[in-house]
Amino acid sequence: MPRSSGYKHTPETIAKISSTKMGHPVSAETRIRMSVAGRNRLPMNKTTRAKISATLMGHPVDVEIRKKISESQRGEKNHCYGKMGDKAPGWKGGITPENYKIRSGLAMKGWRRAIFMRDNFTCQKCGVRGAHLHAHHIIPFSVDKDKRFDEDNGKTLCFDCHHNLHSFRIQGSAREEGVDAEV
Repeated sequence: MPRSSGYKHTPETIAKISSTKMGHPVSAETRIRMSVAGRNRLPMNKTTRAKISATLMGHPVDVEIRKKISESQRGEKNHCYGKMGDKAPGWKGGITPENYKIRSGLAMKGWRRAIFMRDNFTCQKCGVRGAHLHAHHIIPFSVDKDKRFDEDNGKTLCFDCHHNLHSFRIQGSAREEGVDAEV
């Protein structure tokens, strides 16, 4: 006689079923059938996903398991492998801002390197050497497009001096003029 849909096994029965299946190898054919069956399942809703996430929260994952996960997503196995431009999952129709293209381009990297080398990797305000350095535009990047990559329009500043300079410029009048206050 078939069980009613609301029937639940007792903990003892669950333990017996689990112990009898423990260590049984699963054939390749069965694995394939299970994989195919899993593809037809509906995705989990947010509530179920949140419950599963909450139960796993705080449980450390073995180093071996992390390595397996990492290996399974490398190279050609990765869903993004070899996908560039309009084939990439993050493609949004070629809307990268012009400003971002310029700031992350080779010309900007070359300009920064030239400024750092000219100033011997030393902050021109406080004199610290080799810290977290920034190449600062004396005449701002957005004000004069012709001087963006001019080495005479740059100086090396450490993170703190660069941050302090821009904090001052926002409050002070040098912001409107488009040139640095005394650095």
